[in-house]
Amino acid sequence: MRTQSIRKRILATAVAASALADDKVLLWGDTHLHTNLSPGAYMNKNTTVTSDTAYRFAGGVAVIADDTRAKVKLETPLDFLAVTDHAECAGVPKLLWGGDDNFVQHESLDRYQRVLRERVETQGGGERRGEARS
Repeated sequence: MRTQSIRKRILATAVAASALADDKVLLWGDTHLHTNLSPGAYMNKNTTVTSDTAYRFAGGVAVIADDTRAKVKLETPLDFLAVTDHAECAGVPKLLWGGDDNFVQHESLDRYQRVLRERVETQGGGERRGEARS
């Protein structure tokens, strides 16, 4: 008797799950992407990829890869993309790398600028004042 009750519950659960599965849609995307506004991404050679570039790439449009300068394109566009730049220090590395002398008036920012330039230059990344890397 108890076995029959368990079987009925399993069958009812399977039928309910099947009905719910018909309402589900599988989507592919990225929920955590940083652009050149995030300090960590910028210092790891992501110096030119903006949110616009990221969304165009996710949508299947060909863009120029920051590290190789090659044209890249997704074969199948993503269904969604979340740009998740850090709020703290957003855009600061880009200003420091660009050499904004008015921005670097505090001793700690001047030190940070030297560290940033050293790190990006030793990794072969970065663009300064609109100059494209070769």
